[in-house]
Amino acid sequence: MGNALGCSDHQGVAASNQVVISRKPPVQCEGYAPALMPQFLETQEIVDFYLSYQDSSSTESHRLACGLIRCMDDIQQRGQWHWVQSSFDVDNTKPVIILCHGHMSWRNQMLLVFLAARLSRELKCHTLRFDFSGNGHSNGTWHYAGYDVESRDLGEVIRFVREQMKCQVSCVIGHSKGAFSMFRRAWEQEDMPVEDRIPCFVNLSGLYYEPNKYSPQERFTNEQLEELKTTGKILMDTKGHKRYEATKQDIEEKIPLDSAPVRGITTSRVLTIHGDADEEVEVSNAYQFAKAIKPHKLKIIKKADHAFNGLKHMDKMTETITKFVRKK
Repeated sequence: MGNALGCSDHQGVAASNQVVISRKPPVQCEGYAPALMPQFLETQEIVDFYLSYQDSSSTESHRLACGLIRCMDDIQQRGQWHWVQSSFDVDNTKPVIILCHGHMSWRNQMLLVFLAARLSRELKCHTLRFDFSGNGHSNGTWHYAGYDVESRDLGEVIRFVREQMKCQVSCVIGHSKGAFSMFRRAWEQEDMPVEDRIPCFVNLSGLYYEPNKYSPQERFTNEQLEELKTTGKILMDTKGHKRYEATKQDIEEKIPLDSAPVRGITTSRVLTIHGDADEEVEVSNAYQFAKAIKPHKLKIIKKADHAFNGLKHMDKMTETITKFVRKK
């Protein structure tokens, strides 16, 4: 066991990659569906915490709400997970799988948290979920696009796992929009030292972006487009006290997005899981990834929608991901 999570008992601008535990983020979040937490954590425990980092390109401080499922081999260890003044222990001989949520979602979305718990149990690993900036309990402004910020969030979480938890990252899983940041990490790490590369990635219902294919005219109504023209933003939804607004900058950021760099992924393996009943991101996107990436495995789940029908296909997804990660 090794001391992992450096803690602070005050809020404010924290040093890069420090945990703020002045209060833990709640399990529930206003504006999101009620969180249903797994009940089969016989040899696992969940702890929520805030991970704060300073954006090197600005003065902005990001505070990410995280949910770590700690795996314990010995059931007798249960209940020993506790906060102390400066740190708490985590078994750093076990690897970590990081899970990234999708558009207008958060770390405790049912699919993500149950998948995290199942994988932790089957693979004897820790799993870490987090809210991207502006989502869930994380601070910052929500963005309709915001891919650079989300990629930076993921990079800081990976660095935290390695440098403070002292654990290896065995896999990154991205659902829907979260798959873009996952793929960006996969293709960018081709230029990194071997010891810094993550061996495998899992794409759940991800969209294959093609430049200039995104059309605001197809996505928004005439009234919304007029709103964008006059105010510079479109109100997409209001959840609780949170407003989801797509700005002109967001829309302009989406138009040139391109997934073509995934063709350069050669040193890590990729698994794509997609439902053939997905009405949000057509299953054809999965075949595009399979065609573009050489070290790739494809799993199509029949009658599964964009979120895989809640828990309906959880056994099949867990089995597929478990075999894939173990092989690598």
